[in-house]
Amino acid sequence: FFNFPPVVKEASAVIAYVQSDLIDNSSDTVSSQAVTFSTNVTANNLIVVAVLWYSNTVTNSATPTDTRSTSYAIALGPTANTTPDPDVRSKIFYGFPATGGANTVTVTWASSIQQPTVVVSEYSGIATAGALDQALAAAGNSPTAPDSGNVTTTKDNELLINWFNEWHWGTHTPGTNYTEREDGVQGGAFADRIVSATGTYSATYTTSISTNWIINIVTFRESVPLSDRKKPHKIRGKVVIRGKVKFR
Repeated sequence: FFNFPPVVKEASAVIAYVQSDLIDNSSDTVSSQAVTFSTNVTANNLIVVAVLWYSNTVTNSATPTDTRSTSYAIALGPTANTTPDPDVRSKIFYGFPATGGANTVTVTWASSIQQPTVVVSEYSGIATAGALDQALAAAGNSPTAPDSGNVTTTKDNELLINWFNEWHWGTHTPGTNYTEREDGVQGGAFADRIVSATGTYSATYTTSISTNWIINIVTFRESVPLSDRKKPHKIRGKVVIRGKVKFR
């Protein structure tokens, strides 16, 4: 008898939001800020750390660490709006914990800053290698509507992060198709969107007041994009059997 290999179905690694948490601090003398995930994180899931702070002098020293010993890379920033006093500054990091479990992320600055906001967010289905695709930020002042500008994604399935910061804290709403996950009282709002086709995208927000703002967009690739998966080969042509065939 003949043993033919089984048909292999392609499995889709679906991008999914898992959880997020936020902490903001009204103190003017902070050099570190910690935020703890409400539930255990999963090994090799994407962790995004979005940071907002106010300072005229501490421009680029925000550094995240966590209890999972995750190695964080910079996705975007620092971005600054120097119109207000003190300056508004933001930065986005990402990493993949090697082990799962309880996790507290601590962001540390070289010296004291004012009124920080830290958002941590977890996602499944993101590539652990070559995850970061696009990143862009913009700073402006109302009445100009907050808009990051356009980025063009390179894979069909991607996660879009929208990190919005404003100097005065009004009511704000994320742009079309974004889902807001966290909204702090110190001027930081965090939203995301999952897209299934390559294209041109931007991060936008609307705000109820005239203010100085920063808005960031960062995109991350799916772990195994469908377009990159190899499909099983079909055998074409005739199969010729030579010699005797015995059936038992």
